[in-house]
Amino acid sequence: MADGSSKTIGNIRIGDTVLAFDEAQLAGTGPLRAGLVTRLIPGITTEWIVLDDGTRVTPGHRYLRPD
Repeated sequence: MADGSSKTIGNIRIGDTVLAFDEAQLAGTGPLRAGLVTRLIPGITTEWIVLDDGTRVTPGHRYLRPD
């Protein structure tokens, strides 16, 4: 969360302020900035990609890794 607290993704609600990458800067890899949650997109999937560190992501979802 933008205030330094944390929530599981299922507990984030419209109106919350979260930290997000600015898509307009450095192809979406610029510094984090506060952003207001304006809509929720329900994630219903049966397919997962498991990264080397055990993180599970959905296909087609962009993600950043430290390496």
